[in-house]
Amino acid sequence: METISNNLIRKSENEDYRQLVELIDDVVYKIDAQGYFMYVSPASKRLLGYVPEELVGKSFLNILDPEFKKELIFFYSSQLESKSAGTYKEFRVIRKDGTGIWVGQSVSLLFLPNQEVKEIIGVARDITKLKKVEEENFRLAQITRGTHDAIFTTDIEGAISYWNKAAENIFGYCAEEIIEKHLEVMIPPKNSVFAKDLHEKIVAGQTIKDFETIMLKKSGDPIVVSLMIFPLENEHKKIVKISFVARDVTNIKNREIDILNALIEGQETERKRISYELHDGLGQTLGAINLYLNAAKKNLEKENYEQTIDLFTTASDLVRNAMAETRMISHNLTPNSLKQFGLVQAIDELIHDLTNLGNNCHLQIELIAKNKNIRYPDNIEMAIYRVIQEAINNAVKHSEANKLVIKILASKEKIIVNCSDDGKGFDVKTQTVNQSNAIGIKSMRNRIKSIGGTIRIFSKPQKGTKINISARQ
Repeated sequence: METISNNLIRKSENEDYRQLVELIDDVVYKIDAQGYFMYVSPASKRLLGYVPEELVGKSFLNILDPEFKKELIFFYSSQLESKSAGTYKEFRVIRKDGTGIWVGQSVSLLFLPNQEVKEIIGVARDITKLKKVEEENFRLAQITRGTHDAIFTTDIEGAISYWNKAAENIFGYCAEEIIEKHLEVMIPPKNSVFAKDLHEKIVAGQTIKDFETIMLKKSGDPIVVSLMIFPLENEHKKIVKISFVARDVTNIKNREIDILNALIEGQETERKRISYELHDGLGQTLGAINLYLNAAKKNLEKENYEQTIDLFTTASDLVRNAMAETRMISHNLTPNSLKQFGLVQAIDELIHDLTNLGNNCHLQIELIAKNKNIRYPDNIEMAIYRVIQEAINNAVKHSEANKLVIKILASKEKIIVNCSDDGKGFDVKTQTVNQSNAIGIKSMRNRIKSIGGTIRIFSKPQKGTKINISARQ
């Protein structure tokens, strides 16, 4: 009676298990030691397109993707030989309609009393979507590894969950020490309120592009970064993560600041030079004119006409000189020919005006130009014009040169300028020159730096001075 009862219970349990197996979405199957299906659950119709009856008695090799046949034969052979209790394997199978899908299967072995393998029981699940996600993640990982931009991801609360190699290089944290830490470790305290407002916008679904801000490296040093921030949604369109792409633009910003400072210094130097020319040049000439006119007036009152005429003649010469100096200062301030006709024409006019000062200019200037009609952006032409102007000014007032040769070699991509005089020169390393000349050299360097060009100055005492300039369009 007890045996009958146990058999009924066992039969009832087996029936319960069968109903459970036939209700689940995963395919449950049994194959014998030779690899032939003994049982296949009804889920095979949904997963593979085959009803169970079409598979029972057939070899499992019939539905394998040919690419995986050798691998699976070796896998099952190893299972049977080692008599492993349970393992997991992923591979591709071919559906009845010819399409391929990925499945993940767990298998277990059932043994006879003599420990020979009786059958293999397996459970297979469709993991095609999961594999596509893995492939996409792998592809994205390859991309993020290869980029120079920092890419990192946080959860909705700000805890970091992903950190690429470029992020390590830029911020100094390795992935192991930054993962699960809050983003606030990289935000300066003074920016915390603003960062909170930004976070609220992202959580609301906004994408932030080209946003420049200050962030902190592991060392505590600040860097300037350009950020792109965007929300990441799950399959239910709910924002679950926030992704950041950060580009270190510190060097670019520092260069912009250097250029701005160079421009400011150049403008200040120009003001000082104009002030010097007005005070020591034109101002003294006008003062001398005033003295000669006053002296002429006194001699005229004394009816000393001959001396009066000499004084008026000298004053008239000084007036002409003052007019020439005024024209030079005006030309220096607004070289209209530079904008209208280009660099070579403007330099030619500058040389012409200078030599027309008569005895005030003993310098012989030779201008050699190639491709003189090629034009460059206004800022490049103006910077080079000012440097050549300063070179002429130094040759006239400081170097006591007899000859200055200016060569301008222009092409569509690049302009090269060489200025060479035979003056007394100076020690470039120590710059043992007078203060006004030192200011002029600094102005030259700043101007060329502002256009991204290069300038090299070669000079030795009693060996003249050479200035080489190059700049690209």
